[in-house]
Amino acid sequence: MLRPDWFTTGDEIEYVLTQKGEPESGGAISRKSIAAFVAEIVANPTLHQNENPGISKPE
Repeated sequence: MLRPDWFTTGDEIEYVLTQKGEPESGGAISRKSIAAFVAEIVANPTLHQNENPGISKPE
């Protein structure tokens, strides 16, 4: 499960992950950043296995 912050149409790939139970840091994240993170997981299926990360743009 992935818990993204608000989406933007920005043209950057920049993100920070937080674990479930941690306060989220950062702000609205670009769709391009989310896609890059998902592509990384597809390429490495055991990466973040059994985790529930939050994803947002670093502030």
